[in-house]
Amino acid sequence: MLAVVGLTRNPDVRHHRPGDWWWRLCNKSINGEDDKCSYDSAVAPRKLTLTAKPAPPPDLCTDGLDNDGDGKTDLDDMDNDNANDTKLWCDQIKPAAKPAPTTRPALLPRLTVSDAKSYIRTVLKRRFGDAYRYAQGKRISRCDRRSRTKVWCHVEFFAGDVGWDGRTSIWYSRNRRGVAVWNYSYKITRTNYYCLDVGNENCTKTLRVR
Repeated sequence: MLAVVGLTRNPDVRHHRPGDWWWRLCNKSINGEDDKCSYDSAVAPRKLTLTAKPAPPPDLCTDGLDNDGDGKTDLDDMDNDNANDTKLWCDQIKPAAKPAPTTRPALLPRLTVSDAKSYIRTVLKRRFGDAYRYAQGKRISRCDRRSRTKVWCHVEFFAGDVGWDGRTSIWYSRNRRGVAVWNYSYKITRTNYYCLDVGNENCTKTLRVR
């Protein structure tokens, strides 16, 4: 029989430290002469390299660290809290970030008829200047609510032989900064009544702002 010399009498190499071990073979007697075993010095020893068993990975359920960076550690951060979870993973998977809640912009203020008439007066002063400032028969009437933020009204005024008659709309919207602002449009016809009385043509002109 053959025996390994140089390692140990126990052939289980798991009890040897990792590294390089050198060994030779010799005859092993079954007659109680193991202590007299020798080897041939002419035969070069052979090397046996033992590699250490890799250390087991740390238990992420008990290491006291926040391994996935979600603010929870160990058993407080079960990745799959499910009765059928055979892996029992802890603290390894960071949950996907929840999308920020969407907020609806605040409603625009309700446009009152009184405010609409005030804005219309401002529009007429700006667009028609002194023709409106010193006009007679100024009327803003027959207002109609188109929505909670939009109102249109009939307008009329005259100065001498020239009269203006039409409709003006006012509504709220938001500008680029999100601030509520008022807007306007109008369709007003200017008529020269003297021109009509003498039978001339082209006595009217329609003015529009959209």
